[in-house]
Amino acid sequence: MNERPPFVVRAADVLEEESAYPAPFDVERLSFSRDLGRAAGSRTLGASHERLPPGRRTSFTHAHLREEELVYVLAGRPTLRWIPADGTPRETVLAPGDFVTFPAGTGTAHTFWNRTDEEAELFVVGERKTSECVTYPDDPDYVAWRHERRPLGTWVDAHKPEGAARWPAMRIETARTVLRPWEPMDTRTLIATQVRNRDHLLPWMTWANDVPTTDEMLARIVEFQRQSWVGRDMVYGVFGREGQVVGGTGLHDRIGEFGREIGYWTDQAHEGKGYVTEWCAALLRVGFDVLALDRIEIHCDPENERSAAVPRRLGFTHEATLPRRTAGVDGQPRDTMIWTLYADTFHTSELAKSEVWAWDGAGRRLL
Repeated sequence: MNERPPFVVRAADVLEEESAYPAPFDVERLSFSRDLGRAAGSRTLGASHERLPPGRRTSFTHAHLREEELVYVLAGRPTLRWIPADGTPRETVLAPGDFVTFPAGTGTAHTFWNRTDEEAELFVVGERKTSECVTYPDDPDYVAWRHERRPLGTWVDAHKPEGAARWPAMRIETARTVLRPWEPMDTRTLIATQVRNRDHLLPWMTWANDVPTTDEMLARIVEFQRQSWVGRDMVYGVFGREGQVVGGTGLHDRIGEFGREIGYWTDQAHEGKGYVTEWCAALLRVGFDVLALDRIEIHCDPENERSAAVPRRLGFTHEATLPRRTAGVDGQPRDTMIWTLYADTFHTSELAKSEVWAWDGAGRRLL
């Protein structure tokens, strides 16, 4: 009773093939690879056992826009060649047990060389996504050849925006967070987050009082997306680097032609860790550097001290407290603080140097 289902394979049973790029670049022979992921039926992840003879490398030095890669050293002492965003090539000698990650979109190009007299072995896992864009900083001839055949597959703005991107910003990244529009697949997660944070949000967020049904939340997210794709009311989910919900935010077009308003809420588990200030600084760069806004505002209840601390830390000016302008959870009118930051102030501040990455819907860099 030891029947093997089709999703279980033995590595030794999977065909090993020698890797090489297409002609005329096939003169260089690369590693030998067993495509374990495809053999076992994986749909979105590639997994391979790579055997790297002395004097060979796994690939041309490359970086992926959308696909993350993971590499575990099984045997030998391969040399990792990597080129970070500053363009300075570096090399690191690895040993068995070393584990390497290449997050998507960082622009860190990489390959593995075997410069020893003994064979090296790697276990490599990578995402498989359609419309992937790749850059090859060490191989301009191959870049030109590939671009002629697959122009949309060339990642031309890996290290800086090239001016081709168009608003709206559909993905924004900071050191610790990822901002993207909520998606239909987030529906149950967003409901669970609202339920978990109901008491935490209720003093200030009236929408937290009524938990929507699945269909109601789905409809809400679809409307968020519709507004986002036309570049109007941008509502983003905020996620940690491991994919956990950190909060929600928005760059709202509800204060007139020359400005936008930033709104935000935080999951209680992540409160007090500086996340809101970090992602709001990113939205300031998007607003002033991409949209060329004249001003950005933050509105909050005078009694919400945590919320008011954010614009204060970011250098906003408290311009006014307007009496009885919004309705509270109890339906009664409440005062609203108006905080404003103007473009000329922003561009002469340290905020203008905030490290932020932003992409449009086609994966082209805005920042």
